Amino acid sequence: MKLRPGLLRWLMRHTIPVTTIALPLACLYVLLRPEPMEWRDPWPAVFALMHVLTVSQCLGRFRGGEFAFTYSRGFSRDALYGHTMLASGLSALIVWLPAALIVWTPVRAWVQHAVLRSPWLPIMAPREASVPLIWLLCYAVLVPMAGYAWIRLAQPTRAGTDGPALLMAAVPVAFTVFCVGFRAPWFTWVVVSAALVAAGTMLIAGRRLHRRLEVQL
Repeated sequence: MKLRPGLLRWLMRHTIPVTTIALPLACLYVLLRPEPMEWRDPWPAVFALMHVLTVSQCLGRFRGGEFAFTYSRGFSRDALYGHTMLASGLSALIVWLPAALIVWTPVRAWVQHAVLRSPWLPIMAPREASVPLIWLLCYAVLVPMAGYAWIRLAQPTRAGTDGPALLMAAVPVAFTVFCVGFRAPWFTWVVVSAALVAAGTMLIAGRRLHRRLEVQL
């Protein structure tokens, strides 16, 4: 796919309000959470889900005039799909990366120790290093799933509600994984592999379905 900077900027413009709200919330949560962070904490996963759903709603308003304008500019369907997914991914990275850097650098440990007088940090800081990678994995799965959901919803003859239903079905699956935990090293690789396969499948399915998307006014 050839990168179209103008198209990407146009799509990213729609995500600015969401990013403006999500970025400080994520950073404040990471800075001010008093207990050591664990990958099994459900709140970051819930935050990622709401963030991705809001971004997909901004980019997937297939009944709006701006959507129709974008799809009438002569771009191929594959280019539009690729840039939409890229805009969604960049929106996720813009929020995820600063929060991850707060964890990976001494910033969180210093704020907790020097300002909030936490008894846990910086002693527990090394145990938190892998947590942002779990957040990134959540985004890697949710972004293509949310993209597939709104594209499926735009198909009037293909049971459009199946897309959102599939996305919602991921919630109890994720809840089960969080409850069971990574009790063995092999289970970690099974979960990560399954998540990446699911993300890849949703990307491919969304791309194929997007070629038949109907722009509705």
